[in-house]
Amino acid sequence: MNRPSTTRRLQAAALLAVALLGLTACSGAGSDASSEGAAASDAEAGGSGRTEQTSDSGGASATTLTERRIERRGSLAVRTADVQGARDEVLDVVGGLDGYVADERSSTDDDGALDRTTLRLVVPTASFEEAMAGIAGAGRVVDRRQTARDVTEEVVDVESRVASAQASLRRIRALLDRAQAIGDVIRLESELGTRQAELESLQAQQASLRDRTDTATVQVSLRRTAVAAPTQDATGFATGLGAGWSALAAAWSGVTTAVGALLPFVVALGLPAAAVVVAVRRLRRRRPTPA
Repeated sequence: MNRPSTTRRLQAAALLAVALLGLTACSGAGSDASSEGAAASDAEAGGSGRTEQTSDSGGASATTLTERRIERRGSLAVRTADVQGARDEVLDVVGGLDGYVADERSSTDDDGALDRTTLRLVVPTASFEEAMAGIAGAGRVVDRRQTARDVTEEVVDVESRVASAQASLRRIRALLDRAQAIGDVIRLESELGTRQAELESLQAQQASLRDRTDTATVQVSLRRTAVAAPTQDATGFATGLGAGWSALAAAWSGVTTAVGALLPFVVALGLPAAAVVVAVRRLRRRRPTPA
């Protein structure tokens, strides 16, 4: 009867001894445990960004957008007799929509008047259609183009990667605070610098996407409409000589045209008439002369 209880006591003692040995190993590991923790953290940080976002950033994995993110671009080529006035009208339209001129290139004619100008305008995306309509009213539109590109998935992906990079940096900083060995500190600081550079690159992409979807760009080309020069009445000897020669040529052309038109009738009627005249003359010659 005492044998089973003795066996249970021996098993409990063995388990207690194993636990004590485990605690001793953990407490005596020192810098080796720190190095292994750093390596494990590095492997975890280099894993899938989506997984890190789910485990460390809480609800960040459920990043969604309530509206689509659209990148819009447009261009207009406008012809007008008054380029300066059209330019002022375009600037009024853009200013009324809280937009601005990002770039402008202009040229003038010999008199210093504005001959052509090219404007790159930036307006809020929500006012894109209104801006295109207002600019088109500045003159005669000869070319109109516009594009729209959906970048919603790209925006969500970059936001997810930014959240994952931030979580990875938090873990590395926590390990760096607990590191004691010089080698561990050096490795963690190097990894921290690399991850920080990656985060800054992702944040730059995020800012670029936000700017490209919050605002739209319109390229406008304004050019002066070509006006025909007025004709002036010329005078002088050369002008008179040229006019007289032109009149003579026109008259000669009229005469030759009339002759050409009458020639078929002359041939058709003249030959029978000539035959009749010849026959009459012959008859008269044959008649005797009266005494």
